[in-house]
Order: sequence, then C-alpha cells, then structure tokens
Amino acid sequence: PSHYKFFRFCYNRHFEYTAMPFGLSSAPRTFTKILAALVSHLRGVPVRIQCYLDDILILLSNAKQAERDTKLTLKTLQHHGFSINWKRRQLSPSTHLSHLG
Repeated sequence: PSHYKFFRFCYNRHFEYTAMPFGLSSAPRTFTKILAALVSHLRGVPVRIQCYLDDILILLSNAKQAERDTKLTLKTLQHHGFSINWKRRQLSPSTHLSHLG
C-alpha cells in the first residue's frame, strides 16, 4: 500500500525517507533484510518457508496446509507493502521446480 513508507525514525522530530537513502546500490541488501524479518515471523507461525533472493518456497507435504500457508504468506507480504508478480508466480503445489533465481 502507498501509505507504507520505506524507512522512518524519531530523533527529537519525525524523519522519513521517501526514497532509498543511499541510492539503489543498497536496495538488494535492504530487500533481503526486510524479507528475512518477515520470513522469521512466518516461521514462528509456523510456516515452512525458504527464500533465495526474491524467490520464496513453501515446503509442505499436505496440499490443504500448503494452500493455507500460501494464503497466509501472500497476505503477510502484501500487508507489509510487497507486490506480487502474478505472471511469474506458481501457487499450485508441485514436487518439481523448473527455475529458481
């Protein structure tokens, strides 16, 4: 959502960045750090989840639980301002991956 801001802090006043504070060179690391915090939260739910850069795998042997955990993961990511590439996503359970990365 547009009302979620990238980074803000208080030090006598309220400060808020409207762009990447040190340019785009820090964007991949920032993305990975933010995603890691969300993944840590999801693992506490518990959701069996693995990430590689911007790819996310949800690991389950039960299709019903996989659907529940997928919905929860998508809801959590979208709630925190992540956008989903619906053209590249694979939401149906599978035992084979053709591409990761």
